Amino acid sequence: MISRATQLPNGLRWEKRRWTDELCEASIAGYADIESAPVLAQLVAELHDYRSVVLDVSALDVADATFLRFLLRLHEPGRRAVRVLGARAQLKRLLDGTGLGFLFS
Repeated sequence: MISRATQLPNGLRWEKRRWTDELCEASIAGYADIESAPVLAQLVAELHDYRSVVLDVSALDVADATFLRFLLRLHEPGRRAVRVLGARAQLKRLLDGTGLGFLFS
């Protein structure tokens, strides 16, 4: 399990800021790309039991299709809602270009 505030490989940083039994508010920063895929998979497992995840991505410098896959794996309709806050232009283009932005707003 990844601890509350952690510096991860490839410059990725993760912090669980507030959480209850059902809600987790966290932030992710740095580079979320193919090199961080194993760590992102661990984060999906760590967040499995929450019914709602609010993810601050305002300090995420790079987010490619690997990060999009992370968000899609995290989002479970009818079971877990995922809200993304502070998306920079590059991530907004990725979400809007794929037509998936509405899932995370």
